[in-house]
Amino acid sequence: MLERHNEVLVEKEMAMVRKVKCVCDEEMYKTSVLLEEKLELEQRLTELEQQKVTREIDARAQKDEWQGKLRMALQGEESVRKELQGLKTKSKQESAQLEETERRKAEEKNQELRVHLATLSRSEAELIEANERLREKLDVLREEKIRRGAERYKRRLVRPYTDERVIR
Repeated sequence: MLERHNEVLVEKEMAMVRKVKCVCDEEMYKTSVLLEEKLELEQRLTELEQQKVTREIDARAQKDEWQGKLRMALQGEESVRKELQGLKTKSKQESAQLEETERRKAEEKNQELRVHLATLSRSEAELIEANERLREKLDVLREEKIRRGAERYKRRLVRPYTDERVIR
């Protein structure tokens, strides 16, 4: 009877070892899946940051280009003014019309710059929101992992006491 009891005990221990190994394998799989998701999220974040940097570089280049065009327009305006100084009333009227036209062009360009700047600001805000959502998701995943680890630890603590009762 004692041998039979020992055999049953060995069988139960082997079953427990198989269950523990199965749970460990499952947790390792879940951990690897979470790590893969984390890597994907980090890669996406890197891509978004690169896109942001690219957009900023493009915006700076476009701004520099527009400033160059504005400088050229202002230089053209100055040369036109110098030419027109010697002309009579008709040339003064043409100069006033030219200044008005250039002012409108400058206002239109400024408006275009404002629209572009607003678009960039919205894009930046969207990137910041996406980043925040990714961080929140990562925090939730970390908390879930900690909770599962605590449950596993709690189960391990409870099982030895259960096994002693079975032996007695």
